[in-house]
Amino acid sequence: MLTYTLPTRHVSEFARCVRECLTKEGQKELPSKYLYDEVGSALFETICVLPEYGLTRADSRLLEKYAPEIVDRLLFPIEVAELGSGSGKKTRWILEALSRRQRTYYYPIEISPSALAACEKELGQIDLVSIVGYEQPYLEGLRAVAKRRDEREHLLVLFLGSTIGNFDRAAGEGFLREVREILRPGDERALALERTAGHSTDRRLEKLERLLEEMSERLKSIESRLPPPKS
Repeated sequence: MLTYTLPTRHVSEFARCVRECLTKEGQKELPSKYLYDEVGSALFETICVLPEYGLTRADSRLLEKYAPEIVDRLLFPIEVAELGSGSGKKTRWILEALSRRQRTYYYPIEISPSALAACEKELGQIDLVSIVGYEQPYLEGLRAVAKRRDEREHLLVLFLGSTIGNFDRAAGEGFLREVREILRPGDERALALERTAGHSTDRRLEKLERLLEEMSERLKSIESRLPPPKS
């Protein structure tokens, strides 16, 4: 798989970013690009199969059922870009439906190189589908994908897993406006959202938080048994 990667960043940039994010007024936050190394990506894939985390399974069920109908509504020829693809398991249904209609380019846009590698392993054998990965932030990668296509090609942008819920309202609205500005007439977007259910959602989140704490303790236990790095 051809992959366009992020430029190497110096440690001082990381330190500066962490300091700015944790000392600013209001809500503190850290960019997710610093969390999704090989271990972080594997941890997220583990979270996705937990009973308390049903978003991935819900996406998969809907796409498995409705992928042919979704594809029937698209304008051809078309390419697919996915923001935050992860391992790409959910996207298989869309790509297989498209492969029965045309040769398709699929562009997973991820900040995690290990996630892109998992995506290639998961989807690389689908007939008539070529994968070109972008190890870049969402908007930067999407702009690069949109720029490389020719005038007659349309673009389907996937943003699954209710990832938009990680944004606060103002940031989410601004992000979606920027996505829309990158696209042109005839392009399509598929956005997965979670419908909240009040107290039941709160209970599921509490269970998920407890499981994450347990997993964190297990990781610490594993790390404590690893030999120290060689100097």
